[in-house]
Amino acid sequence: MIIENEKLSIIQWIIETEDEEIISQINAIKNNHLSLTEEQKKVLSNRLKRYTEGSMQFRSWEEVKAKIMGDA
Repeated sequence: MIIENEKLSIIQWIIETEDEEIISQINAIKNNHLSLTEEQKKVLSNRLKRYTEGSMQFRSWEEVKAKIMGDA
């Protein structure tokens, strides 16, 4: 989809929404006032620390699918 069509689609969606939270989030994006809560920052810092220490465990997509499907 070309950018102009995408913009029009978003504009139409905004016009039709009655959800105040969506409008608030759009305003935050527009005003570049997106911020993380202290709890979110804490979680991210912890994850970054675990990643850099090499203590995080990762799984392949195939392993995740197998677990979800009950094959693991």
